[in-house]
Amino acid sequence: MLIENIMSRSVLTAQRDATITDICKLMKENHMGSVVILNNQKPMGIITERDIVNSVSSIGISLFNLKASDIMKNH
Repeated sequence: MLIENIMSRSVLTAQRDATITDICKLMKENHMGSVVILNNQKPMGIITERDIVNSVSSIGISLFNLKASDIMKNH
């Protein structure tokens, strides 16, 4: 089996100041589990579903208060 047979070719992106609420909507609408975060059109990090769940559950912060740059994993 080749990796190209199972990988996703489409990549979701959002700007670093996008809200986590908007990123969640983007993931849901596109049936994707991660979003690459951009700064001036250059990749600077990634946010996954797991990152969102871990951030919200561990620090108890509302999604409405978070931006992508608050919880993303740096590139």
